[in-house]
Amino acid sequence: MELRGKTALVTGGAKRIGRCIALALGAEGMRVAVHHRSSPEEAAATAREIGDALPFQADLTDAADIERLVGEVTSSLGDLRVLINSASIFEPSPWPLTDEAWERNVAIHMTAPMRLIRAAAPGLQRERGVVVNIIDAVWSRPSWPRHTAYCVSKAGLAALTQSLARALAPEIRVVGVAPGAVLPPDDYSGSQRDAAVRRVPLVRWGTPDDVAQAVVALARSDYITGQILAVDGGQSIC
Repeated sequence: MELRGKTALVTGGAKRIGRCIALALGAEGMRVAVHHRSSPEEAAATAREIGDALPFQADLTDAADIERLVGEVTSSLGDLRVLINSASIFEPSPWPLTDEAWERNVAIHMTAPMRLIRAAAPGLQRERGVVVNIIDAVWSRPSWPRHTAYCVSKAGLAALTQSLARALAPEIRVVGVAPGAVLPPDDYSGSQRDAAVRRVPLVRWGTPDDVAQAVVALARSDYITGQILAVDGGQSIC
């Protein structure tokens, strides 16, 4: 798939993994829409670093805001060739789950990607584009009891990825990238970081660039859909 000169939207593109994905797509010559919810300075800085990019603000829990976002991106940069659903939250949600924690995770990780794909579908069809959902290696092993809502909603995003790959073929491909031990949480102690790495066959933390390069490879492909690529140093085979 040709990426140069085409348009990509990266949700959560102002920081962390989303930012690295936006930069990698920019390096491929794409026009990049850098989405943020409440990080205008970081989004603007990322757009400046890319060059052919613009920042866009939207609250992805608001259906009308999603429609507005896709409309503004399309008007400014053209129909999407690539949609990256990267925006995410990672907050504790131990049992007993609260309605707020459950609904917030489902809203960000499942409902927002569905609405974004729905809004962008006409342009993606014209461009024979691709959707890349950033999931999590935990989707197939929801084993974090303190983050139940996160695990379940990411598993839901994986199911959405595979379901829509069938529903939207052949015009639109839908794939997923599932990072594993990438960017340790800020509140991890040194011993927690060491323990996490010992469970990874490649014995190192992954980097945002590892994820971004996987995204670019899937975006370039013309014959991969419905697949979820684990970028986890081999942890999923243990």
